[in-house]
Amino acid sequence: MSCQRATVLVVVLQVVLTRLVHSTLAVEQNELPALYELEDWRECAIAPEQDWYCVVRVLLTREDAVECLKVNDVKQFRRTLLDRGVCLSHAQRTVEVETMPVSVKFPSNCWNVSDRYILNRSYFPPAMHPDVRTELAASELINSRLIARYPHLRAYSEIEYCLKSDPKPVYEQALGVTLAVTLVLAAVLALNARRWILPECSPAKSTQPIKQIVLFDLYKCFGAVGVVLAHCCLFGSFLMPMKNIDLLEEVIAHPYAKFWRLFCPFLMLAFFVMSSMLLTVKLLHGDPSKRPTLGAIISHRLIRLMPVNLLMVAFGALVYDRFAGGGPLLSRQLIVEQGFCRSYWWMNVLFISNFNMQRPCLPDSWYVSADMQLYVVIALALQLMFRFPKHNGAILALLTVCSFLGPFLTILYTDFDPVGPSNLHEMRFFLLGSRFMSQLYTPFYNNLSWSVAGLMAGIVYDRYQRIGDSAKKQKQLLHYITLTIKLSFVMLVVMIYATIVASNEESQPSSRWWLALCYSAYKLSGACFISASFLRISLTERATNFNIPRVVRIGAALYYCIYFTHFPIMRIVYSSAVETIITPWFLIQKAVKVFGITYVLSVVLHYTYENTAIKWLQWIFFGRKR
Repeated sequence: MSCQRATVLVVVLQVVLTRLVHSTLAVEQNELPALYELEDWRECAIAPEQDWYCVVRVLLTREDAVECLKVNDVKQFRRTLLDRGVCLSHAQRTVEVETMPVSVKFPSNCWNVSDRYILNRSYFPPAMHPDVRTELAASELINSRLIARYPHLRAYSEIEYCLKSDPKPVYEQALGVTLAVTLVLAAVLALNARRWILPECSPAKSTQPIKQIVLFDLYKCFGAVGVVLAHCCLFGSFLMPMKNIDLLEEVIAHPYAKFWRLFCPFLMLAFFVMSSMLLTVKLLHGDPSKRPTLGAIISHRLIRLMPVNLLMVAFGALVYDRFAGGGPLLSRQLIVEQGFCRSYWWMNVLFISNFNMQRPCLPDSWYVSADMQLYVVIALALQLMFRFPKHNGAILALLTVCSFLGPFLTILYTDFDPVGPSNLHEMRFFLLGSRFMSQLYTPFYNNLSWSVAGLMAGIVYDRYQRIGDSAKKQKQLLHYITLTIKLSFVMLVVMIYATIVASNEESQPSSRWWLALCYSAYKLSGACFISASFLRISLTERATNFNIPRVVRIGAALYYCIYFTHFPIMRIVYSSAVETIITPWFLIQKAVKVFGITYVLSVVLHYTYENTAIKWLQWIFFGRKR
């Protein structure tokens, strides 16, 4: 079932994107063309005393520099706010300031919400900051080229940073070192394959205590494919100079985009359901007198996540800049994130990085931090339920109310669109600076509904096991579960529609509560539908005594390695130094390549590093190895 879902998701994604290529937008003829350009830095002799390659942000005005250009950045990208990469020669940078024309003055009233995405120059090392001559040289060069093509336009420019030494040789060396280290680890794995891999490939024992793991292993194995493909198709195009910017505008700003923004996150958020459901079943299934303490539960989870987490934080803080030579857009992302990792690495180590989405180290790590926080909340709730069994209903009711109030209050007291990014510029840095990302999508309390639904599903699963001697009661319970799936699905469809309609209306204080209500109900109904579906499938597995190949279990064990490593690999694979024509098929081909490299690297890291580190940590803290 999970395999079919993952396959259908990929096929639907490809079909939808292909259809979007041929769809048309109602764009007026007098609107600005897409002026986003980066010079080919392969032709720029980057060196301290030769050429500098500078990335510049550019805002456009009319010729009189008074009239503001009104462009809807929710539908159009890089029309008023552009990224320009320019190669400035030593001669251009050393012209006397007095001989340069005065740069364009941009009217302050033209700065609006759509143009608010501006990278702070402090994000970059001081050595990359330009001087006054370089600023004026870039402004003159950009304006002269712009006026030659569009005489009625003028540009206001500010340099974000300048590359003063060539990063391309270092990039090639970094790729070589990475490949060499991977080959060495692969050789170590091959020499120890009999001891590390063969035991996991051997036939499973006949006595398996918890059968529902089958579904979770399948979903982890094949759901990881969907997560990687989705991230690649969403963010890959922002790593290369695009010739056809109109395609990006067409796909992301399509009228049906809001539906996909509400539907596609289920692929990842479902992992919260599985995590809490599995924890609940394991604790309820065992001997009550031998249940682990809250500290032991949290320690085991930390041991499971910490090895790869530390490795990736160290990679981001120490060697990210070594890969900056892949292209001008990749260079900017890695330099910025390395600075964040060197300042905020401790937030990743403490698994609170989802509260730092303004300057995140490894922005995709928000999921792991939220997962850890939700795991602690559910473990604490279970401990309270074990201690006060008469109040289980009240505890579950309180958790459900909190699950609803989290997103409800967040939306009620903010003014952004909860369905997705406010404008296309937010997509450039994995939604860096997006209030949608930092205030709504990543906090654990706004995703609590998924873990609470998993907790309830685990309780129902345990109850089904305990009434195994009564076929009538089991049948009745299955009937209730099936009815829950149907009702929650209908509720989910209605709430998705209501949320989209409410978000499309003009934002007014009187209607904000309705949007908050619809979105919160959408979250609850989605979590209920996913958890009930998982529960029903799990009980079917148990009844049919279904088994899966051990290779699937091995693939499931790689999930965290795949998630941690796929983003850096995606950036390297998608980066480009030349203008590229982007098509949906091109993005999917690249995404498949990313997943292949990620999977191979994850196998190597899991058996040579992660497993070994976990065993030693378990021995240190619990006096035993796994």
